[in-house]
Amino acid sequence: MNGAVTNFPNGDFGYDRPVATISTDGRGRVTLPVKNATFELTELPGGTLMLEPARVLTQAEYEVLLNPELRQQVTASMNDPEAATRHVRRSERVR
Repeated sequence: MNGAVTNFPNGDFGYDRPVATISTDGRGRVTLPVKNATFELTELPGGTLMLEPARVLTQAEYEVLLNPELRQQVTASMNDPEAATRHVRRSERVR
């Protein structure tokens, strides 16, 4: 069965989390059962590939996380969006 996934219940075979077997298709490819997901790929000794669900931050998000003052401003803005300063864009003059 191409792309077949078999899940074992927690606790079977001594594993503390679900285990899945995934079969390759005719071209040796594997389709993950999760759509639109991001994974971190780690190659373990012996060639085993480990995929872990990941969330990727942009550089701007990372900078905010590192700066306590910016984190406070973002938190305050999220808690009271109406208090945020509004900027009105003025139309450019037509010549």
